[in-house]
Amino acid sequence: MPSQQNIHPDRANAFYYMGIWGGKLTRSPMAVSAQSYLAFKEPWEALDWFKAERVQMQNELKFTTEHLADSRRQIIALQGVVTKIGNESRSAVAENAQLRASYNLIINSRSWRLTRVFRGMARLMRGQWKWLVEKK
Repeated sequence: MPSQQNIHPDRANAFYYMGIWGGKLTRSPMAVSAQSYLAFKEPWEALDWFKAERVQMQNELKFTTEHLADSRRQIIALQGVVTKIGNESRSAVAENAQLRASYNLIINSRSWRLTRVFRGMARLMRGQWKWLVEKK
């Protein structure tokens, strides 16, 4: 009896035939089913496909893991650069504040106010007239 509906064993689709003649009948009932070559072959082909898929996925996982490790190394390097830039920026801001404070001390000093006339005369002698017009 064929094991699949609408499939009858013949030379094109049967893996092998087995026949039993004679002998005693056993007490227990027995069923015999012919398995077609296609039905026999299909699970093994599926297993081969799954194995190939597993190998491909393992290769992709390995590539992704290596790419991720490389990305992590780049992130760590960039974090170092960002930290360095942040430190330099804070240092520049502090230095700018110090320079501004020094500038304000000079501008507001008594000697700067007393020498204002002399600085103005020096500019006029150099031909710098624009500052005089802009101040008015």
